[in-house]
Amino acid sequence: MAPEPFNMSQTFINSYLSNATAKSKTAYVCGHIYGATPAYFNPGKEVWMTEHITDTNDGNIWSGAMNTAKEIHDCMNAGYNMYVWWYIRRSYGLLDESGNVTKRGYAMTHYSKWIRPGYNKISCTANPTAGVYVTAYKSGSKLVLVIINQNSATTYQSFSYSGISVAGFNRYITTSSSNLATNSFAVSGGSFGINLSPSSITTLVSY
Repeated sequence: MAPEPFNMSQTFINSYLSNATAKSKTAYVCGHIYGATPAYFNPGKEVWMTEHITDTNDGNIWSGAMNTAKEIHDCMNAGYNMYVWWYIRRSYGLLDESGNVTKRGYAMTHYSKWIRPGYNKISCTANPTAGVYVTAYKSGSKLVLVIINQNSATTYQSFSYSGISVAGFNRYITTSSSNLATNSFAVSGGSFGINLSPSSITTLVSY
């Protein structure tokens, strides 16, 4: 894995890959996004974002956790294959200094718990409604959606799908006051709609 440039510099990465020997010996293209907005990049290899922090404030501040979720969304939407947070156990990390999961940790859980190796990101409308951001993933007959609602009010969002049989979804919701609250609902006919809680992250896992 290489070359890990600052700002995920595509110029630097392309220069590195122009060397035939380096290209042949590099399995994954890596970089850090400090100071840069994730942008689509297809160098012909998997793209790994291998280090970043969004802020060093308390990891239990919900607005900061939401910012991290949005950044993961942006990286996935740009076509990256991996997102790595800097410092897992730290006051601002995914675990606090006592090893407890922080709000930032729960935010990342929405992407890491149900989207596992072997899943592929599939096409969807990334920003279907103002303040709502969606990415979708598939493995065999399993469909996973991760939905961020940045709005301060409950937001109704409709969805449609094709090419896959879905009976319903297990729903997991994290807000400023709850962590992975769960319920389920049935679907039919290739479409459904749900209310998204204010300032929330929702993961839908098909069954």
